[in-house]
Amino acid sequence: MKGFWTISIWTVVMLTVYSCGDTKKQSSYRNFYGITWEGKPADNLSFAKQMGYDYIMYAPNMENDENATNIRFYLESPEYSVYPVHRSIYKNKTYSEAEKEAYSKFAALKDASLPFPDNLASGWFFTRDKYSVEPDFQQQKVIDEVVEKILDKIEHTQRLDKGFIFGGFCWDVPNLTGDFYNGFPGDGGRMTTLRGVDSGDTYPGTTHEYSTYSDGRAMFYKTLFKKTREKYPDAKFIVEPSRIYDNWIKEISERKDVHELTPDLLLQESSGNLFITDERIHTSGLADYSKVGCSTPDVYGEDKNREIAAIAAVHGSFFGWYGRFGGTGNMPHFKNVYEVPARLLLVRVIPGWENLHETPLKDRKWSEGVYSSPTAYISEDLIYAVQPKTQKIFVVFNSEKGKAKFNAWKRGLKVYRTNGMLIEEEITEDILVTKDSISLRNASGVGQGYIIK
Repeated sequence: MKGFWTISIWTVVMLTVYSCGDTKKQSSYRNFYGITWEGKPADNLSFAKQMGYDYIMYAPNMENDENATNIRFYLESPEYSVYPVHRSIYKNKTYSEAEKEAYSKFAALKDASLPFPDNLASGWFFTRDKYSVEPDFQQQKVIDEVVEKILDKIEHTQRLDKGFIFGGFCWDVPNLTGDFYNGFPGDGGRMTTLRGVDSGDTYPGTTHEYSTYSDGRAMFYKTLFKKTREKYPDAKFIVEPSRIYDNWIKEISERKDVHELTPDLLLQESSGNLFITDERIHTSGLADYSKVGCSTPDVYGEDKNREIAAIAAVHGSFFGWYGRFGGTGNMPHFKNVYEVPARLLLVRVIPGWENLHETPLKDRKWSEGVYSSPTAYISEDLIYAVQPKTQKIFVVFNSEKGKAKFNAWKRGLKVYRTNGMLIEEEITEDILVTKDSISLRNASGVGQGYIIK
């Protein structure tokens, strides 16, 4: 029955068992909070700690925040943070001769004979007059320089005394052919290979050790993975292509170095369920259900988020955030975590929580728009889940019809109203508590986050 969850005495016992197991099982590199381009580090850290995330995507100066404790961090597209020059080129800016030479020796070139900055190949356009340049990974010298600086950044970012520890790397749209564009997307510019042939020009005095940009970028990944794991054996690597098979597995599957380029986790940026339903992913031998997830920023609707969360949970996969909360598709461009509806914050963490609980897949049910297990419930009327580390029960009522029925429960049940980051603020009487159930007193509580202790 939609919106109606029944919990037995045995389930209460099992909730305790699921939540109080070996703490080593309650940590996973896949359990990460991926917002880095939006909000304040303090807010993102507070939310990540409240929801029991083990990893967080790094944002500048995050290591200095008081909440940067006992959590591992991922560096997103780490090469962009260690350029010897600024990543972005401004078309109308005047550059010194030294700056022009530095860019031309480091960045991928479109045509070395053209005047600066037209000689540089254009990456992602931030505006019509501002675009990124890409490292010339066809040069071994550039690869070695970038890898060395990334390793140095890790060392200077960690705060071992606080437990703020390096966890690995992740990349948004990680095409081997690079992130090159032939113009501003708003004017019809599109992603393309470097000069249309997957290879750049050379600046006088530089040499290309790799015949294609794809081979050079592959060598960058392999070199970075190898050098990093020599120093940090537990480091993990995550990529977020638009579509897992078409935009990553297909690209690397025929390479001899395919296994050196296989990441620990593959996330689907586009909306939909292809991360589960595309059999090519799971027959490739490069990823099983536990190594894939969805991180789409394009889906706002309750029904679609419920569907993605449920299908991820029943397969032991993941659903979360990467980089931003939205701004594309039908998802509003939320700038801070506390602007995001509670239903979205909760539903996206449930597959990861189910995996941390190690809830058996046979006990995870998805039928007629309702997901249920001993530790979570998702319907059009009600979302609830047990946080695996604290045993707090997080609840969001999507409608007045949502009702959680308890056949047995401890006395002293307390319900807390939460703030925009799902952190307890005060004990509330918004919820009617009877001897066998909880439900909303009125519609004012719809969409509000609650915690039951």
